[in-house]
Amino acid sequence: MEYLRDKYRGFLATVGKGLKPRIVPVCFAYKEDRIYVPVDRKPKRTVFLARLRDIEDNPNVSFIADTYSEDWSILSYILVFGKAYVLKEGEEFVSASNMLLNRYPQYHKIGADFAFIICIEPVRVKLWRFTEAK
Repeated sequence: MEYLRDKYRGFLATVGKGLKPRIVPVCFAYKEDRIYVPVDRKPKRTVFLARLRDIEDNPNVSFIADTYSEDWSILSYILVFGKAYVLKEGEEFVSASNMLLNRYPQYHKIGADFAFIICIEPVRVKLWRFTEAK
């Protein structure tokens, strides 16, 4: 998952009860075999977002981060299929919060803290890089 080192935006895909797929751009941090996605308290209608309800109903998620360029020789992506759960407190929550705050100093500037953190445990990972057709 070292591919994620220089990526700062990913996309989280969930599916809930109604079987409607939902995909959202997200900030993330990763450590070894887990990806952490924050749900911060900055202004929104509720912190109980649809993605949290989806995960409660169906923990199967997908996460993707990519490299796009007009120079197609450097195109790549990592696609993670995993199981997600929601952290609300505890040691893993604190550790993930610290990783996210260190990775995104913008959170310090806006004074945001985290209501929840989504943890993704990869089940399958696909890494793709552009290769010339032969």
